[in-house]
Amino acid sequence: MRSLNAQTANRPDLVLTTLQRWKRSGRLADEHFASIARGTLRNRLKEDWPSAYAILSYVHDASIALPSSWSAPNSATAPP
Repeated sequence: MRSLNAQTANRPDLVLTTLQRWKRSGRLADEHFASIARGTLRNRLKEDWPSAYAILSYVHDASIALPSSWSAPNSATAPP
């Protein structure tokens, strides 16, 4: 059997169903499940796949607030 990560490209629905079943079963410790799920879904998270965020209980399209004193580094003054 191919790894779950490899299956995300070809059968994403099967992978999500499998991860949901494992999560509901409670047989895996939360940290262990999260590690497996993050590894399996890492490419889908990079592709901004909402279902990948949901299975990991991440908020998709979460707003980010930066402090008013924060500014982006200026590439012209950044050290080489």
